[in-house]
Amino acid sequence: MNRLAEQIKRAREQAKLSEKALAKKCGISESYLRDIESGKKVVKEDIAENILKKLGKTMDFISMAEEPPKEEIKGSPIRKKEAVKELQNYDLNPTGAWQKALGNLVKTYPIQRMDTKKAVGEKSLFLMGNKVEGYHPDKLFFIEVTDNTLQGFRIKKGDVVTVLDTQEIENGAFYLINGEKGRMIRKLRRDGSGKVSLFQGLEGESPVVKKKEQVKIIGKCIKAEFSL
Repeated sequence: MNRLAEQIKRAREQAKLSEKALAKKCGISESYLRDIESGKKVVKEDIAENILKKLGKTMDFISMAEEPPKEEIKGSPIRKKEAVKELQNYDLNPTGAWQKALGNLVKTYPIQRMDTKKAVGEKSLFLMGNKVEGYHPDKLFFIEVTDNTLQGFRIKKGDVVTVLDTQEIENGAFYLINGEKGRMIRKLRRDGSGKVSLFQGLEGESPVVKKKEQVKIIGKCIKAEFSL
C-alpha cells in the first residue's frame, strides 16, 4: 500500500465514514474507493485531493510511489551478529580502479542552499546514455529550499529541488529566479503582451506582473524531493 492510500483510509476512519458513504460524497464507486485504499489502483492527484477535501484533510505527500516491502532477515540471532561482525572487518573502501569505473557511471552534484549557495550536501545520480534524468549532466544543479513561501504548492523548507539550466519560459512551470531579495522559486505564466506573472500559490493571490526582461531566470525547477 502506498502512503497516499494509507492517508485516505486513515482520514476516512477518523471521520467515522464507511467506504460506501465516502464514495457517495466523492461521486465515485465504492469498489473504486476500496481499490484506492488497498493500493490496487494508483489514484490521480486531483481525485485524491477531492477525497481528502471531503474529509477535511489535505495531501501530506507529493510522491505517490509505493513503498518497497521490508525484507525479513532469516537466520538465528547468532548468525546476524556474525554477519555484522564480518562486515565490520571487511574493507568497504573502493579501490582506485573501482572509483574510476564508477566515475563513468555516476555523477555527483553538490546541494546548495537556495539563499546563500553554501553547499549543504551531495547527490549522486546514474548516467544513462550520457544523460542524467534525461538531460545533459552539466545542465543540472540542486538547491535546498530555505523558506516556506511556496507551501501553497507543497514545496517546503528543506526540500531538494532539481534545476535545469535554461532561460525558456514554459507556462505553468516553476523557475528559480533572482528577485529583489535574492534567489527564489516562483511559478511563471507568460501572456501575449510580453509580460510574466509570478505566483506563490497563496489563496486569493494576486500575482506579481513584470516585463519579461525584468524576470532574471536562473533555471527551470523540474523536480522537488522531500525527506521524512
